[in-house]
Amino acid sequence: MNSGGQQQRVGIARALCFNPEILIMDEPFGELDVVTRKELQKEIIAIQRKFNKTVMFVTHDLKEAVTMGDRVMVLNDGEIQQFDRSKELLFNPANDYVVSLFAADTIVKKLQYFNVSDFPELIRASTENRYPAITLDDSMETVTNHVLLGNRYLSVFDEDRHLGNLDCNQLKKLGE
Repeated sequence: MNSGGQQQRVGIARALCFNPEILIMDEPFGELDVVTRKELQKEIIAIQRKFNKTVMFVTHDLKEAVTMGDRVMVLNDGEIQQFDRSKELLFNPANDYVVSLFAADTIVKKLQYFNVSDFPELIRASTENRYPAITLDDSMETVTNHVLLGNRYLSVFDEDRHLGNLDCNQLKKLGE
């Protein structure tokens, strides 16, 4: 029997055979385990970029929406509350509904939805890499955990390449 992940891959391949302008996916990862889910999310993003396809992705998983979406549409009772980039949804919510949906009233709660790669402006070029190492794929939650451990600087890597250092003191500026 095929795994759920393999079944999803076959379904996506079948849909792409018709070369649609828009690929609509309704809760495609709901029944998958966490590891398979993350693998398929990366694959969908890679396919979207490689074939320059518009993918409309319906999900109730807020982290998944923010992570995967270039833009996210928040609906309530069939009405669009906000259609924006992920950072805008969390840092400049359009209304109280969007605020309550994400329940992100502090910078730490907002950051939990993002990865280090979402904040390139925090990475300062440097050849010094003596600080604890993180990668672009790490969650910003990992960064906030480092702050709680007393680390003020982190060395950021992409694969084996050192990109520079993240100054954790800059995080508070994101919330302003």
